[in-house]
Amino acid sequence: MQTILHHNSSGAAAYTGRLKKREVHRAITLHPVKDHRHMYRLHTYFKSLKIQDLRESSLDLHRDIAASVKELGVNKEQVADYVLPGDVPLFPTKMGMPGYLGDNRILGTEIRELPMGEPAPFEDPEILEKINSKTNLNDYEDFDEDPSPQTAGFLDFGKLNVKEAIENGLLKLQNNLPNVFKWSDDDYEYPIYDRRIHFILPLLGRQEIFVRFMKNYEDIVLMSDEAVSLIVVMYLDSKNPLDYRNAEALIDHYNDLYGKDIKIVHMGSTTFSRGAAITEGIKVCADEDLMFFIDVDMMFNHITLRRIRISTIRYNQVYFPIVFSEYNPEVVNGEDFNKLKNGTLDTKTDTSKHVENSVDNVPRSDRESADLKYTKEINDDYGYFRQYGFGILSIFKCDFHRVGGFDLNIKGWGLEDVEFFETLIKSNLTVYRIADDSLVHKFHSVDCDKNLEKSQFLMCLGTKASTYGSEKHMTYYLLNHPEILWPRGQGGNEKGVS
Repeated sequence: MQTILHHNSSGAAAYTGRLKKREVHRAITLHPVKDHRHMYRLHTYFKSLKIQDLRESSLDLHRDIAASVKELGVNKEQVADYVLPGDVPLFPTKMGMPGYLGDNRILGTEIRELPMGEPAPFEDPEILEKINSKTNLNDYEDFDEDPSPQTAGFLDFGKLNVKEAIENGLLKLQNNLPNVFKWSDDDYEYPIYDRRIHFILPLLGRQEIFVRFMKNYEDIVLMSDEAVSLIVVMYLDSKNPLDYRNAEALIDHYNDLYGKDIKIVHMGSTTFSRGAAITEGIKVCADEDLMFFIDVDMMFNHITLRRIRISTIRYNQVYFPIVFSEYNPEVVNGEDFNKLKNGTLDTKTDTSKHVENSVDNVPRSDRESADLKYTKEINDDYGYFRQYGFGILSIFKCDFHRVGGFDLNIKGWGLEDVEFFETLIKSNLTVYRIADDSLVHKFHSVDCDKNLEKSQFLMCLGTKASTYGSEKHMTYYLLNHPEILWPRGQGGNEKGVS
């Protein structure tokens, strides 16, 4: 009852802050609301949620229509007048008439309003002094919340000429904006797109893969002088001890070549733990730093950096991109799949070149060319979006510590990221998840250690199976190898499929 009939003990300040909270969304009544303006605000908020649900439902239906039209092989321009066999019109009702099914070309565009800097939480030390001095904590009040007569006439054309009225209005508008939006040089705050990102990379051996990652880092970050720092947390692999020295030498090479400071955190021969590695790497960062946890198998580009900066908001939001994970190239390019996919197919086709060749006639900047180099064709035949992967994320250091960080008791492969994700879901931070086609996880074979905890071992097996190939790949493989379904000598057809 306390959940659905929610009572906020903040008194007059109840429900005046951010409304996107679990207690607000789960409740059927909210109490108390002391001000009529707050009641209107709540009413508007819930109406907007209802509108959003309706728009999403409508968009899903439009996408279903588009998918059906595509399956029928109907040209988009002919959809409105297309007639099915038996003289049945595909769209019996025309636009503007009751019962119209909708325009199959409406497939969505996402527009998000991003708060460029949220007020700090009350427990933040930086604002405790303001609390004690009884200063106003809300720097982002609505225009109509200032009862002073100065804001009553925002543009009073009766007393001012047009030029003065516009200048007066713009000045008052500017005074209500956060620093990042102001156009004066006073108290200038750097643009959000130039915010420095601190990559934290755990590394255990895998020298060849690390060379590939560093080449990607060079092309996207070092050569374009992006505001990105790299912290490599290195473990000594007893099976490949030379990888440790070679990785150090490679980092020294890039530091000397570009005059950068790629930092190394030495973990030595201790047992590898991704959570412990990231926690050690975080110690190099300051509390206000934006951090991105990445793996050596990941490829990224400039679009990735932009999305990290936009989607991670201090005190407010954590970004968990859903990365595109490649299937086993031996399966994707293998004969079992390709000889049935479209009748015939050249199995030697290089999918990475396919993307580049398709846009050869389009002039590109150096940055666009670099992005294209690390962007693969996003297609169900080549990979999948790893919806249940939570290891790649961006978060501010202060928010990481506020929720308690990783469980350092977890050793070996996986699980620490899942538990951290669940912790964030239960916190007052918004967890933002979206498929990011600029982040590509390169395929590599997965070896699951039988000595892992049962839950970790099962997760590892699941990941290994999902990266092998899609259901379509498996179907085509079985069509070419019926003996797997009907093995000889076990009561099945001796000749396979009859």
